[in-house]
Formats: sequence, structure tokens, C-alpha cells
Amino acid sequence: MRELVCSLLISGLLWGCGQSEDTDNAAFDHTVEGLGGQVSEMVQDHAMSGVILVALQGVPVFEEAFNVDSLRSDFEVTADSAFAIASLTKSYTATLILSQVDAGRIDLDAPIRAYLPAFNAAYADDVTVRQLLENRSGIPHYVDIPGWFEPEVKNEFTAESFLAEVEALELRFSPGEDYYYSNANYYLLGLILEAATGKSYEAVLQEEILRPLGLEDSGQIYSSRSQIVAPSYLRKGNAYESIRISNPELFRATASQYSSARDLLVFVQELMKGSLLGDEMLKVLLDQDRPMGFTVASVPLAGKEVPVVTYNGELAGTTSMLTMFPEQDGAIVILSNNNMSYSTLVEMTLAIAQSAFGQ
Repeated sequence: MRELVCSLLISGLLWGCGQSEDTDNAAFDHTVEGLGGQVSEMVQDHAMSGVILVALQGVPVFEEAFNVDSLRSDFEVTADSAFAIASLTKSYTATLILSQVDAGRIDLDAPIRAYLPAFNAAYADDVTVRQLLENRSGIPHYVDIPGWFEPEVKNEFTAESFLAEVEALELRFSPGEDYYYSNANYYLLGLILEAATGKSYEAVLQEEILRPLGLEDSGQIYSSRSQIVAPSYLRKGNAYESIRISNPELFRATASQYSSARDLLVFVQELMKGSLLGDEMLKVLLDQDRPMGFTVASVPLAGKEVPVVTYNGELAGTTSMLTMFPEQDGAIVILSNNNMSYSTLVEMTLAIAQSAFGQ
């Protein structure tokens, strides 16, 4: 999906604005008529295990869990189930950083070294907080670390040795000159957040987002509550192999969170209302050219291009996608724990949107 000017968002006509609170519920019923059968058919075609939630005006109009029979005995997915949301964690981290910018504790154009003086990378004086948020720092991705895909390599890292590995990475390009997606950017942002607040990343997340919004089914995949998270599976033909995330703390602030579909809906709904960020920082977050922790794009719907704000995640067999349709005041959340591909999630999201919002 290509990036474009999402004028509806940038002009301040944000999520839920101008909508009547007494909208006839029958309109919802008409809009999503037949959606259940369509979704069930797609789920069956793709042998999906997971949850799909569709909302209009912040109200869930479709919410259903789906199970693959061979996996049900290990863990039965319900609408309440939490999933590892992988890179959707970045949406939360970006929100937290901009909240601290609003509070005057972080300067977007300050270099890494301003907050992490002991960080000895050659680029520490050149890469800014803004460039980390925009994935325009030039810092390589985790996959560029030698041996990254070998579990024993990841398992041997400590917080100190991993940071040293990141310090040693050479930039792919001069900061700000190009775009390159990198988990290292958001890992460093988590450390910057801690330095600026004097609190752990986990504590700031709880205090700023999870607790105020009542998101009880959200947390870190390495926490003591992680047993509530749906296990992840890789497909091998018609069979499945259970897979665990190696050394999950390495994904802190970048792909470390779990959440339920309902919690994701509440988060994005309150974010777009302005409950978590002021107008200026919300515009920065969803900048038309350089968004942070989200993708601002357009997709075809009912014969025209409409703006969307979306993000997705994929980690060790679990995939997720959250997509907002501001003009339609709608949202679609898809969470799966059996290795659904990104292209499949896009396909399903667009098909659901056509039925739910395309009238």
C-alpha cells in the first residue's frame, strides 16, 4: 500500500468526529449483512486460527474467534484471547515517545547521545530521535546481525552484549537520507524513553496507556502473564509446529507486546480521539509523508481510493493487522497464531472492508 496525504487525518477531522451518538443500530445490521458468512468462508479457505473484529463508530459489529481443529486441544482461541502483536508494539512506543515530547522531556531532533551518553556507536551523535521513529536512521535491522536466525545466537545475548552488538552496526546510509525498516530503531527508543522518564519501558506503558484505558489483556510477551497468550505455530504443509520466541527481551519496545483484539480497538480509538496525544503530536505521528509507528496509505473501496491508517506485525508464526478507515469511521483487527501471511491479512482486510464499509 503506497503512502499518501491522509488529509482527513491531518486536518484534524479525526476518529469519531461529527458522528451522531444515536445512529440507528439497524444501519449497522444492514451494513454488515452477510459479513459472517463471507468471513467464515475466507477463514476456511486460509485455515486460519485467530480472531477477527470489525467496528463502526468504535462499536464492534462483528467479532468472532476461529480455531483449527488440530490445534484446539492445545489452546482454544476465543474472542478474549491475547496474541503476540509483534511490530504493532511500535505504534505504542511511538505514542509514548511523542507523549514525552509533548511533556518537554524528549526533543525529536536531539541525537541518541543526548539521552544515552554511554552508547558508543559511531552514529550516536548523528542519528536523531525523529529519525529513529521514522525508520530513517540508517541503522541496520536485526536480521543484519550475523547468525540472527539461529536460536542459539539470540539466546546467548544479554541486554549488555546485545546493545554492544547494536553499537557495532555500521549505518546503511547517512541519517535521514533514506528509509530502512529496523527493529534496532525502536529498541533504542525504548531505552531513550527510560532515560527521559527515569522509569522502565514497561512501567511507562502501563502508566500512560494500558492502565488508563483499562487494557487488562495487554502486556509484554516476557512477563509473568504471558501464559494467557495464544501459542504460535508454523505451518508445514497440512501440519503445524509449535514455535517459541527466542530471548523475547530482545524485542522490547519493538515487537514485545501481546494484546487482544478488543484492547487494540480501544487503544487506537482513544489515540485517534486525542486521549493519548495532543493535536500537534497526533499530526506528527500520522504525518502524510513520514508517519511514526503506523503507515498512512490509501486503498480501493467502493470504486474510489480511501485513506487508511494501518500497521501489522509478524513474529514466530503469529501475525497481526490493525487498519483504521477514518472516512468510514471503521476499524478492522485481524490476529492469527498459525502463520498467516501479510498478503493474506491484506486480502482479508480489504474484502471485509468492502462488505462492512463499502456501501
